[in-house]
Amino acid sequence: MGKHSFNAATDIPDLAGKTVIVTGGNAGIGAETVKAIAAHNPENLFLCARTPSKAEAFITELRKTHPKTTTKAVTLDLASFDSIKSAARRSTPRASGSTS
Repeated sequence: MGKHSFNAATDIPDLAGKTVIVTGGNAGIGAETVKAIAAHNPENLFLCARTPSKAEAFITELRKTHPKTTTKAVTLDLASFDSIKSAARRSTPRASGSTS
């Protein structure tokens, strides 16, 4: 296998018109993924996390550097099938008020 490198600034294409869902998006690698994606103009960016307040706090910080990105918090606990179904219903481009 050859050596591969990834540069989010140049390797992620323009995401205009696209909807992106990131699980665990308020911390760690999920948060870094959200930051990288937000820089590429997604139409909708859904940040899924178990704790709504942490997701909203992260979105508040993200809006300082990416104010035009439409980012919504979605409560999601991957250990709960009911939570997964609920998050899926709220994580569509037609969803409004995606926090809870």
